[in-house]
Amino acid sequence: MNKNNNLLLELKNNLVIWIIGIIAIFIIVLFIFYNKVINNNFFSSILNLSFSYLAAVMFYIGQIVVPNNKKRKKALLMLQPDIYNLYDHISFFIAFSNEVLKFNQDELIINRLDGDFIYYKYTLNDTNFTAYKNFRDYFYNFNKILKNYINNLQNRDYYKYLPDELIDIIAKIDMEKFLLISAIGSEYPICKRFSGLEKNIENLKEYQKKIKPFINKKHEYSLRLLNDNEKEKYKNNLKLFHNILKK
Repeated sequence: MNKNNNLLLELKNNLVIWIIGIIAIFIIVLFIFYNKVINNNFFSSILNLSFSYLAAVMFYIGQIVVPNNKKRKKALLMLQPDIYNLYDHISFFIAFSNEVLKFNQDELIINRLDGDFIYYKYTLNDTNFTAYKNFRDYFYNFNKILKNYINNLQNRDYYKYLPDELIDIIAKIDMEKFLLISAIGSEYPICKRFSGLEKNIENLKEYQKKIKPFINKKHEYSLRLLNDNEKEKYKNNLKLFHNILKK
């Protein structure tokens, strides 16, 4: 998160303080250019309050705002790997589910299943990979892994110094159960109706958007499922690889 965003966040969180500060500065400037009004007792009282308030604001900036900004920057730097892991876990799920999960009203359809496996090609930051997943294991364990990433973050010493906005996002994700996502792994295809699953996925997309500004490096997923020819070629390569390992 850049310096401008930090400044805007600080202004937003302390908007009343800055507005009153501007008023105090205006009163002092008024005195400087129109010092005859100092004869007014009411204005004298307001002027003294303005000086006192600005002194308090300067103390607040020096003792609280500046140190907190330094701690916030350090926390974002130190915890970047943990934030990235959480963001990556959510981002891959979104890319994967966009291709794999299709809905016909409340009925779920999983594309290109080969037994319990799904074969796919994906790109992360212009680097290509081919892989496969056991869909049951992946969906069943999605929430467990998500909670582990959150727990890792929350147990870090610097966690409390992260921006309040990010802590709020993480807390909201932590309160989500995402039970319908886990249920895919245990219930499909015996059960194909998962009312509310699309809403779960939309919530994850919103969380992804909110976390993204706190990620320091480029992170973009593109994913597609392998066609039959690509899948067979890939499976043959896997067999060859496993045979080499056995030897």
